[in-house]
Amino acid sequence: MKKRSAVKIFFSVVYALLMREITTRFGSQKLGYLWAILDTASYIIVLGTIKELIHPNAYPGISYPVFLAVSFLGYTMFRNIAIRSMDAFSSNKGLFIYKQVKPFDTIVARFLLEKNDSQLKVKSLLGKNDTNDSLLLGLDGLCRKYKCQRDIDFN
Repeated sequence: MKKRSAVKIFFSVVYALLMREITTRFGSQKLGYLWAILDTASYIIVLGTIKELIHPNAYPGISYPVFLAVSFLGYTMFRNIAIRSMDAFSSNKGLFIYKQVKPFDTIVARFLLEKNDSQLKVKSLLGKNDTNDSLLLGLDGLCRKYKCQRDIDFN
């Protein structure tokens, strides 16, 4: 039996922990991934709509829903990485009986999950897909409805 290097063991453990975290967070159904995006999009749409109804021209020259999306996504990424990484030890305490699983591995797996989750949200809400269509899920329509001046071209 050939011994594996420490780096290969590390990557194998982090990959296994990442797959475990993904299944735990989003479930085995694909609807869990969609819910992660819809939850964030609904929060941004509701707050953007309320703000636009109360003060429609408070920030001239800035599309407030897009500003809210960018700032909210950045804030939640930082918050989720910080808060959920602290829970990595207690959530995976039972796995520490295996000599390959180290506490640092659990933090790395949580960090990768949160980073990729936030990246998915940013790309789906503010980015463009392969067909070059906007995926703003209502933010662009909200700007058009309230005639916001947009600094970012979504088309």
